[in-house]
Amino acid sequence: TEYTTWCLCGFDLYETSDLSSNYDSHSCSLEEKQKSRKEGVEVKYEWFTVYSSSADKIIKIKTDENNTGKTRYWRIVLQGGDYFGSIYCQQPSK
Repeated sequence: TEYTTWCLCGFDLYETSDLSSNYDSHSCSLEEKQKSRKEGVEVKYEWFTVYSSSADKIIKIKTDENNTGKTRYWRIVLQGGDYFGSIYCQQPSK
């Protein structure tokens, strides 16, 4: 990322690529948000892990193997002041 003032805000999970199919959400705690702005934080949620460090301009996404028989869809939500941005992800099943 270009700037160092954003934080990891949370995740949204979807049944399909249609964003109206949201079935679960997770908001990061205040402590996780603060850590993502400074030294970095790793947040595990169900079958994926996100490492975020605004200071180092890094976001890493790691997933477990997808043996569900269907594609997984989710987004990672970032916040910088009043601005929200998202990284949209999908993982096909094996």
